[in-house]
Amino acid sequence: MNDFESSKDTSCLEEHLSWEREELARNLRESGYSGLSPRDEHTRFGAGPNCQLLQAIFGVDKAAWESSLEAEHPAVDYGLYVFRKPISYKDSIGGRRLNATQFANLYSAVAFANTLGLVMNVHVSVTWGLLGIHNHTEAAIILTDRVLKPLRQWYAYHAGRDQFAWLYVHENGRTHGFHTHLLFAIPNDLQPAFRRWLSLRLSALCRHGSIPKEACHITAPPSDRIGRQWRYFQYLTKGLDGSNELPARVGWQSHVRIGDLISQPLENPGDVLCKKKCGISSLIGVKARQTAGFRSLLEQGVTDVRRLYTGMEYLHHMRQSSLPMDDSVIRRLLEIEERVLVIEHEEEANRKSFEKQRRQSRKARRIALKEEALIRLQIEESLKEKARREQVLLQLLRV
Repeated sequence: MNDFESSKDTSCLEEHLSWEREELARNLRESGYSGLSPRDEHTRFGAGPNCQLLQAIFGVDKAAWESSLEAEHPAVDYGLYVFRKPISYKDSIGGRRLNATQFANLYSAVAFANTLGLVMNVHVSVTWGLLGIHNHTEAAIILTDRVLKPLRQWYAYHAGRDQFAWLYVHENGRTHGFHTHLLFAIPNDLQPAFRRWLSLRLSALCRHGSIPKEACHITAPPSDRIGRQWRYFQYLTKGLDGSNELPARVGWQSHVRIGDLISQPLENPGDVLCKKKCGISSLIGVKARQTAGFRSLLEQGVTDVRRLYTGMEYLHHMRQSSLPMDDSVIRRLLEIEERVLVIEHEEEANRKSFEKQRRQSRKARRIALKEEALIRLQIEESLKEKARREQVLLQLLRV
């Protein structure tokens, strides 16, 4: 075979391959490019009109593909660090859930306790059904009148000061029914006596004779007090309404879902039938915080979880009190403080960069809330009209 025949065969092969590439490009175009992967090397396509269109849209290779996407949708670090969870309707329905106001109030109470030098280091769970107390309202009254009130007197006597801080959240579980999670600030040296007092008190309240072991569980490891305090808090608030939102001063959206502010998976808290879903001692309640002029990070719009649970409030108290800073917890907080200062600087830059987007987000949110309120009102009026017509129909049937 001479050179002419060889070049002729090569030309025919190239024409055939070019035709195949053009056909493939045409089929992809007509199918809406549904079979194309961004990892495909588009240089394999020919020089026909369909191939050129394909390369113009997607680039000639993967690098060109990614470069075009980056130009159209630049990668932006919004600086909002949260525990992102998939949005699910199950996180909003079922049971009596904590709303955004209650969540912020509980968080602010723990933070304010830290400014007083108190760490909510003891987690207690009481299952009322195992004590023979099944009525939710009765159990809630017993908790406040026959447990927390005398416990405050006990604490003032043994601690030598009236700074008794506590908070609680009621839940209604499937296994043991109505139960209460509580956080207390109890010094390490008082914890053995606290355990004995609480055990004796619940034994006196038990209606089954001897108190079951599962009726009361107390957790208070001495290590990592600040970290455990916030992990306890996130566990207590796992029954919140994941769709509720709080204002955020960082990022391009004006609000953040409270479900993304805790690492704990959200759970159904069950139907709590007593009046109050949660409670806070007066020492760290709303009035006490207002009197002290205290606003927590969450109340200031800080929703970055890298700052919310650091314990900087406790470190501030230690500095204000001129107490020795040689404690292992304090040394750890000093290390965290260096990172927090960097995050604060990043937040300020982020806040200025996305101020316009947050204003637009706030405006869109107000419009959406008004529309939801209008729809809710229309549904209520429709239900009232339906009930009125049913009453009229019943009266006519009676006649």
